[in-house]
Amino acid sequence: EHIGAMLSKILFFSDLLAMRLSVLPETFAARILLVDDSKIEFVLLEHALSMGTGWSLEWAASGEAGLEKLAAATSPYDLVLLDLVMPGLSGFEVLERMAADPLLAKVPVIVLTASSDRADQVRVLRAGADDFLTKPLEPEVARVRIRSLLEASRQQHGLEELVEERAAQLAHADRLVSMGTLAAGMAHEINNPLTWLSGSLQTLERFGPALGEELAQIPDWKPSPRLSAILEDLPSIACEMQGGVQRIARIVGGLKSFSRSGGGARSVIDLAQVVRSAMLLTEHHLKRLSVDVQVVPGSVHANGIAQELEQVVINLLTNAVDAVGEANSRPAGQTGRIAIAVWREGARGCISVADDGPGVPDSVRARLGDAFFTTKPPGKGTGLGISISRNIARSHGGELRLVPSDRGAHFVLDLPAVDPPAKELP
Repeated sequence: EHIGAMLSKILFFSDLLAMRLSVLPETFAARILLVDDSKIEFVLLEHALSMGTGWSLEWAASGEAGLEKLAAATSPYDLVLLDLVMPGLSGFEVLERMAADPLLAKVPVIVLTASSDRADQVRVLRAGADDFLTKPLEPEVARVRIRSLLEASRQQHGLEELVEERAAQLAHADRLVSMGTLAAGMAHEINNPLTWLSGSLQTLERFGPALGEELAQIPDWKPSPRLSAILEDLPSIACEMQGGVQRIARIVGGLKSFSRSGGGARSVIDLAQVVRSAMLLTEHHLKRLSVDVQVVPGSVHANGIAQELEQVVINLLTNAVDAVGEANSRPAGQTGRIAIAVWREGARGCISVADDGPGVPDSVRARLGDAFFTTKPPGKGTGLGISISRNIARSHGGELRLVPSDRGAHFVLDLPAVDPPAKELP
């Protein structure tokens, strides 16, 4: 619930930022199609529109030819200039056919008309045109009106792409939430047979020596070498299996703890335990890397919600694993490295995660932490990890920052440190 509310706030402010319209540069490329039966009109317009604009003008001498050009174009035209009065298909009929075609309906249209009648101009706009220019054309007015419509079209296209991208990222985030819920349920279901298995293994550990003692009571019985080896190894095998079961139980416990709502009460937390729990949940990623851990249990404490701080460390660790995997400059056979540390610096408790990956480019640093901004391939990252982590840090009175590093990325989470809880007297 807490993370859901935080995500809603991020989406709200992200949508506000997305609505800020960018301004096109003074000169930008645009492909424009003139549909007009007058070659003279084309020559005059080509001269007027090509002056310092970067626009290219193509010509279709009839409505039919214009529709054919639009349909055959490998990349869509940026704008159509359409004459209303032509032999064959009129401008109104061309507008109707464009509106009926999903691919052509999005192409902006400016109608060229000699009529100054207000009713005709309203009819043009109702037919689907985006704007109109009256003949004879004034070059400067035409350039301003065309530029304005091209800017609006580019901005609309950019917002549509942004909406599609955000929708895909939200769908991915929703899948992650569903997976978290599923993991919590599975952890609960796994715990029951795990308890039974642990009890059975404890019984098996006792059965091995007991079986050997019972067999030794049989007169003149001598076990074969193979059976002797089995009886000798049985307790150690059961003990190793018990260790595996306990390891699974710790992971299941970590999943159950992590999947709980973040709205719990705050308490004094051992930051070393936060790191250990996060490492346990990401161990399958970390095991193929060289991990340097400088953590002293019980040395640094903070007041907060353990599950939320674990989420921050998990995000940092998974990002570090991905970054190390992207480092192609490493000599063959050399393992990627991640360094994790916990320490106290004055009144602050610090957790750091550093890697020897490619680092964070200067062009990315300014946007690091922006909601939905990610440098990962589509489907691999939501662009929410650092943003949510920074919000969690701030809600705990701390800060998550990227610090200068000779190589790779180095993140530090610093929080207000508190004294450890007093030990209860026996």
